[in-house]
Amino acid sequence: MVKVSVIMPSLNVADYIENSIKSVLAQDMDDMEILCIDAGSTDGTVDIIRKYEALDNRVRLIHSNVKSYGYQVNLGIRMAKGGYVGIVETDDRICQGMLPMMYAAAVKYDLDSVKCNFYFCEHLGGRKINRPCRPLADAGYSDMYGKVICPSDFPKLLDADWPIWTGIIRKKLLTEREIWCNESPGAAYQDLGFSVELYAECVRTIYLDKFYYLYTFDRSESSIKQNKSMLQVAGEYQRLYNDKVIMKDRFDKIRHTLDWKMLNSFIGMTHLVLPMVDYNINSPLFSEPYQWLSKQIRQEFGGDYSDNICEINNDTIERAEFLISDVSKYAEHLSEENQISARNRQVLADGIHRKNGRIIIFGCGIRGERLLESLILVEHNSNIQIIIDAAADNNTKLWGGSFCGIDVISPERAVQKYSNDIFIVANKCHYDDIMQQLQSLGVRKNDIIVFEP
Repeated sequence: MVKVSVIMPSLNVADYIENSIKSVLAQDMDDMEILCIDAGSTDGTVDIIRKYEALDNRVRLIHSNVKSYGYQVNLGIRMAKGGYVGIVETDDRICQGMLPMMYAAAVKYDLDSVKCNFYFCEHLGGRKINRPCRPLADAGYSDMYGKVICPSDFPKLLDADWPIWTGIIRKKLLTEREIWCNESPGAAYQDLGFSVELYAECVRTIYLDKFYYLYTFDRSESSIKQNKSMLQVAGEYQRLYNDKVIMKDRFDKIRHTLDWKMLNSFIGMTHLVLPMVDYNINSPLFSEPYQWLSKQIRQEFGGDYSDNICEINNDTIERAEFLISDVSKYAEHLSEENQISARNRQVLADGIHRKNGRIIIFGCGIRGERLLESLILVEHNSNIQIIIDAAADNNTKLWGGSFCGIDVISPERAVQKYSNDIFIVANKCHYDDIMQQLQSLGVRKNDIIVFEP
């Protein structure tokens, strides 16, 4: 009997798929199948799949004649023999023990789904950077890990838990409730609607506080970085609101939560796509989805954002109101903001260049993660290889631990061991105090930079 069917959609991922397949085969689970569904790769991907199909009878190559991530996933669900299905994207990897642990929990508690935490995996200066994402904790429900919950009882979770690949799902739930990916062309955001449907339909779910999934985030071909993203996201929301793919009673329960998720997406997609089209608000890649999303947000909220059940920050709400009221001025404002951010990154680049790329990050919180994102952009857009020797923090509980894969040490130890590095302070609010602290330890003022987003 097949316990778990792993669906692996692929299209021209020869540089990644071998490690991806290996990570699934390493699960120490004989009673599973791996459905590699390829949409016509021409770069050697199929040859790699065939190699593993010949080596292990759990691996099956399935050809898709439609270049659609959603179609591939749906085909995999239809062909799956397992009681539970999981999705592993073929540029990603999973950690050993993920599937056996999840399947054991699913059977023990009769679950619709089991989910876990994941890492955004990037590279900086040749070093692996793993930025952690804990969906349940990020939504403010840390105490619910390991407990059986109905996801739709937790409003903020819909916005925080967007992946469909961080767990396993009961196949019977998918087929009986007719939960399918949108089969639109390409490989971008077809999982958005699927994840919302799961959120509405799952009644028994457990989240494991384990980082089992490694999500490749710095691949330049990634679908989330393409300029059609806003069109695709708007299409997913149109399907959810207009096509009635979720039963009315379940949709009514989550509708207002979905409104807030849509508002958040509205700002995120605008900030992603407008720079790609040179802030041209008349570009079809922006104007068409903007028209639908802004109209739908006006309709759902009616200008009243007081019932903020997802606790979306005030800046996002104010930006949404600004964007809806005057899109032209908003585009100008965003352009100016991005120019300032580009200048700030250049300041970072110039400072780092003076020390041959060697730095210490001071601050291991959310601002530290944002600094890492900027440093990745700096390295990508310049000829500097950035070497992060360590991360420093005044929180003694963090010393000896790891921050996104970087060793955390005390400020004193950082200065002693890496006195020739540039120190970059992630938290602008405490910059003056940290500046004085570092100078008292012997760091020159010119070797201290404050991170400006």
